[in-house]
Amino acid sequence: MSGLPLLGPQGEPGTSTSPPVVRQILVPDAGVGVKWFVPEPDADKAARLLDARFELHAPSYFFTEAASVLQRKVAVDRTLSEAEGLDAFRLLRTVPMTIHATEALLEDAFRHGVRYRRPVYDSLYMVLAVAIRGRVVTADRRLYNGVHAGPLDHVVLWVTDPL
Repeated sequence: MSGLPLLGPQGEPGTSTSPPVVRQILVPDAGVGVKWFVPEPDADKAARLLDARFELHAPSYFFTEAASVLQRKVAVDRTLSEAEGLDAFRLLRTVPMTIHATEALLEDAFRHGVRYRRPVYDSLYMVLAVAIRGRVVTADRRLYNGVHAGPLDHVVLWVTDPL
């Protein structure tokens, strides 16, 4: 040891020499979020994102889209009861995520959608991830295939890809 006292972030005496933890920024889409609370294929892989090493962000539209996915599972697919669908939605809303207003992202999402022939609601995830230097994690095959092997390929991960 150098004999110098350890100092904390504000110059006060500290006890740790560990560097600050840098968490990976991820933008899960609603399909991934639903997998956190509904048993379906790749739910275990989606659950990895709930680990504290990840900082989760989502456009405010995330909850609307998740509610739509869950409603379809109840009313159309009949794979969940209404109570199960509502429980999953309520649990989803407890996940620590930074929610971003979509208003400021819409023009870029529109441009992205035109360029890559993706719906604006998919493009919102992409534009947000680029803006915050994160990566989208998706369970939407059309979204993944729509940008895979293109200039934004590095921004999108499939739900089962290594993190």
